Amino acid sequence: MTPTNTNQKPENPAAFPGIWDASHRPAFEHIEGMTLRDYFAAKAMQALIESIRNPDIRQVAKDAYITADAMLTERMKGESQNG
Repeated sequence: MTPTNTNQKPENPAAFPGIWDASHRPAFEHIEGMTLRDYFAAKAMQALIESIRNPDIRQVAKDAYITADAMLTERMKGESQNG
């Protein structure tokens, strides 16, 4: 199954790749949505905003994606060590 989301690559998979029915089978073949990078950035951005009194939101967004990229890099390192 080829993702249609252009941000979705093996190193940046879907954050929520499928929906499972009661018998634990995929309910849908493909669901587009946010990438894991976007999910990580959203979580990082939330923490960054809460930790800064008067945040520069554009800088926070940039920092959130820098954090997300670092998380994806570490994730790939972990997978290669476990694989």
